[in-house]
Amino acid sequence: MMIGQGPKTYRAALDAECAEQWKEAIGKEMASMESHEVFTFVDKVPKGASMIRSHWVMGRKLMANGTIDK
Repeated sequence: MMIGQGPKTYRAALDAECAEQWKEAIGKEMASMESHEVFTFVDKVPKGASMIRSHWVMGRKLMANGTIDK
């Protein structure tokens, strides 16, 4: 269950009072995406290809007992 909205931007997460928790969550998400080969870093987009832009969607999730899960 999602509770409340998280920061609207990556920068807002890093400037938030609980920035360390957001950094940890972002690091875990990046590691998961990297291990599942969700994306590839490139220096230059190959000719004829297009880059897909993305953004973070942040929120807090509750466990069944009411404590914050993620």
